[in-house]
Amino acid sequence: MALYVIKGPSAIGFENETSPMGHIVFYPGTVVDDTTFPVIKQFARFGKLEPFTSVKDHVLKNPGCRVGLVRTYALGDVLILHAVAKFLQRTFPQSTFDILTAHRLVEAFSGSEIGVQNWKPDLPGFNIIFMLDGCLERDHDGGDLSYMHRVDIYLKALGWSKWSP
Repeated sequence: MALYVIKGPSAIGFENETSPMGHIVFYPGTVVDDTTFPVIKQFARFGKLEPFTSVKDHVLKNPGCRVGLVRTYALGDVLILHAVAKFLQRTFPQSTFDILTAHRLVEAFSGSEIGVQNWKPDLPGFNIIFMLDGCLERDHDGGDLSYMHRVDIYLKALGWSKWSP
Protein backbone atom coordinates (compact mmCIF):
# COMPACT_ATOMS: atom_id res chain seq x y z
CA MET A 1 0.00 0.00 0.00
CA ALA A 2 1.32 3.42 -0.96
CA LEU A 3 -0.08 6.62 0.51
CA TYR A 4 -0.44 9.89 -1.36
CA VAL A 5 -1.59 13.37 -0.41
CA ILE A 6 -3.45 15.49 -2.96
CA LYS A 7 -1.23 18.52 -3.74
CA GLY A 8 -3.70 20.86 -5.28
CA PRO A 9 -4.35 23.62 -5.98
CA SER A 10 -7.35 21.89 -7.53
CA ALA A 11 -9.35 18.85 -6.47
CA ILE A 12 -9.34 15.57 -8.39
CA GLY A 13 -12.41 13.44 -9.06
CA PHE A 14 -13.31 10.11 -10.60
CA GLU A 15 -16.05 7.51 -10.79
CA ASN A 16 -15.69 4.63 -8.32
CA GLU A 17 -18.16 1.79 -8.80
CA THR A 18 -17.13 -0.01 -5.58
CA SER A 19 -17.82 2.96 -3.34
CA PRO A 20 -21.25 3.67 -1.88
CA MET A 21 -20.53 7.31 -2.83
CA GLY A 22 -20.18 6.66 -6.58
CA HIS A 23 -18.35 9.77 -7.82
CA ILE A 24 -15.43 10.64 -5.57
CA VAL A 25 -13.72 14.01 -5.25
CA PHE A 26 -10.52 14.47 -3.24
CA TYR A 27 -9.53 17.97 -2.21
CA PRO A 28 -5.99 19.21 -1.51
CA GLY A 29 -4.67 17.85 1.78
CA THR A 30 -6.58 14.57 1.49
CA VAL A 31 -4.54 11.41 2.07
CA VAL A 32 -5.53 8.29 0.10
CA ASP A 33 -4.05 4.84 -0.40
CA ASP A 34 -3.58 3.18 -3.75
CA THR A 35 -4.97 -0.16 -2.57
CA THR A 36 -8.41 1.21 -1.76
CA PHE A 37 -8.38 3.67 -4.67
CA PRO A 38 -6.10 2.14 -7.38
CA VAL A 39 -7.11 4.79 -9.91
CA ILE A 40 -5.27 7.36 -7.79
CA LYS A 41 -1.92 6.22 -9.26
CA GLN A 42 -2.89 7.74 -12.61
CA PHE A 43 -2.92 11.22 -11.05
CA ALA A 44 0.70 10.83 -9.85
CA ARG A 45 1.88 11.09 -13.46
CA PHE A 46 0.33 14.56 -13.69
CA GLY A 47 2.00 15.86 -10.53
CA LYS A 48 -1.25 16.02 -8.57
CA LEU A 49 0.01 13.77 -5.74
CA GLU A 50 2.89 13.66 -3.33
CA PRO A 51 4.01 10.56 -1.42
CA PHE A 52 2.81 10.49 2.18
CA THR A 53 4.44 8.36 4.86
CA SER A 54 1.85 8.12 7.64
CA VAL A 55 -0.36 10.09 9.99
CA LYS A 56 2.05 9.16 12.77
CA ASP A 57 5.01 10.72 10.94
CA HIS A 58 2.96 13.77 9.95
CA VAL A 59 1.88 14.46 13.54
CA LEU A 60 5.41 13.93 14.87
CA LYS A 61 6.75 16.48 12.35
CA ASN A 62 3.81 18.90 12.75
CA PRO A 63 2.79 19.08 16.43
CA GLY A 64 -0.46 20.94 16.90
CA CYS A 65 -1.89 19.91 13.54
CA ARG A 66 -5.54 19.03 13.00
CA VAL A 67 -6.27 15.65 11.41
CA GLY A 68 -9.60 14.53 9.99
CA LEU A 69 -10.26 10.78 9.95
CA VAL A 70 -12.93 9.92 7.37
CA ARG A 71 -15.18 6.87 7.75
CA THR A 72 -18.56 7.64 6.19
CA TYR A 73 -20.46 4.42 6.84
CA ALA A 74 -20.75 1.39 9.19
CA LEU A 75 -21.55 2.65 12.70
CA GLY A 76 -19.58 -0.19 14.34
CA ASP A 77 -16.47 0.75 12.37
CA VAL A 78 -16.92 4.41 13.32
CA LEU A 79 -17.17 3.33 16.99
CA ILE A 80 -13.87 1.49 16.62
CA LEU A 81 -12.37 4.56 14.92
CA HIS A 82 -13.54 6.63 17.89
CA ALA A 83 -11.38 4.46 20.20
CA VAL A 84 -8.45 4.89 17.80
CA ALA A 85 -8.97 8.68 17.73
CA LYS A 86 -8.94 8.73 21.56
CA PHE A 87 -5.65 6.80 21.50
CA LEU A 88 -4.20 9.30 19.02
CA GLN A 89 -5.40 12.24 21.12
CA ARG A 90 -3.78 10.81 24.27
CA THR A 91 -0.57 10.04 22.37
CA PHE A 92 -0.38 13.48 20.72
CA PRO A 93 -2.20 15.91 23.05
CA GLN A 94 -0.99 18.97 21.09
CA SER A 95 -2.77 17.80 17.94
CA THR A 96 -6.48 17.39 17.28
CA PHE A 97 -8.13 14.33 15.74
CA ASP A 98 -11.69 14.61 14.41
CA ILE A 99 -13.87 11.88 12.95
CA LEU A 100 -15.68 12.88 9.77
CA THR A 101 -18.65 10.67 9.00
CA ALA A 102 -22.15 10.50 7.56
CA HIS A 103 -24.69 12.95 8.97
CA ARG A 104 -26.89 10.14 10.29
CA LEU A 105 -24.03 8.80 12.47
CA VAL A 106 -22.91 12.07 14.09
CA GLU A 107 -25.60 12.22 16.80
CA ALA A 108 -24.46 8.91 18.31
CA PHE A 109 -21.27 10.71 19.41
CA SER A 110 -22.79 13.85 20.93
CA GLY A 111 -20.95 14.78 24.11
CA SER A 112 -17.77 12.97 23.06
CA GLU A 113 -14.41 14.57 23.82
CA ILE A 114 -13.40 13.63 20.27
CA GLY A 115 -14.86 15.84 17.58
CA VAL A 116 -17.30 13.98 15.32
CA GLN A 117 -18.88 15.90 12.49
CA ASN A 118 -20.62 15.56 9.16
CA TRP A 119 -18.15 14.75 6.36
CA LYS A 120 -18.02 17.22 3.50
CA PRO A 121 -15.13 17.01 1.06
CA ASP A 122 -14.03 20.63 1.40
CA LEU A 123 -14.13 21.14 5.17
CA PRO A 124 -11.83 23.98 6.21
CA GLY A 125 -9.38 23.96 9.11
CA PHE A 126 -7.72 20.56 8.68
CA ASN A 127 -4.02 20.12 7.97
CA ILE A 128 -4.71 16.67 6.51
CA ILE A 129 -7.76 14.51 5.96
CA PHE A 130 -7.15 10.76 5.92
CA MET A 131 -9.61 8.64 3.92
CA LEU A 132 -10.39 5.42 5.80
CA ASP A 133 -13.41 4.35 3.74
CA GLY A 134 -12.55 0.94 2.32
CA CYS A 135 -9.62 0.44 4.71
CA LEU A 136 -11.29 -2.18 6.90
CA GLU A 137 -12.97 -4.01 4.04
CA ARG A 138 -9.58 -5.30 2.91
CA ASP A 139 -9.72 -7.81 5.80
CA HIS A 140 -11.99 -9.90 3.55
CA ASP A 141 -9.23 -10.36 0.95
CA GLY A 142 -7.69 -13.33 2.78
CA GLY A 143 -4.31 -11.70 3.44
CA ASP A 144 -2.65 -10.68 6.71
CA LEU A 145 -5.46 -8.26 7.54
CA SER A 146 -7.98 -11.10 7.81
CA TYR A 147 -6.21 -12.16 11.03
CA MET A 148 -6.06 -8.67 12.56
CA HIS A 149 -8.50 -6.85 14.82
CA ARG A 150 -10.09 -3.85 13.16
CA VAL A 151 -8.39 -1.50 15.62
CA ASP A 152 -5.04 -2.83 14.45
CA ILE A 153 -6.04 -2.44 10.79
CA TYR A 154 -6.87 1.24 11.40
CA LEU A 155 -3.60 1.77 13.28
CA LYS A 156 -1.60 0.02 10.57
CA ALA A 157 -3.18 2.29 7.94
CA LEU A 158 -2.30 5.33 10.07
CA GLY A 159 1.33 4.29 10.63
CA TRP A 160 1.49 2.04 13.70
CA SER A 161 2.34 -1.61 13.93
CA LYS A 162 0.76 -2.02 17.40
CA TRP A 163 -1.23 -0.03 19.98
CA SER A 164 1.93 1.59 21.39
CA PRO A 165 3.21 4.83 19.86
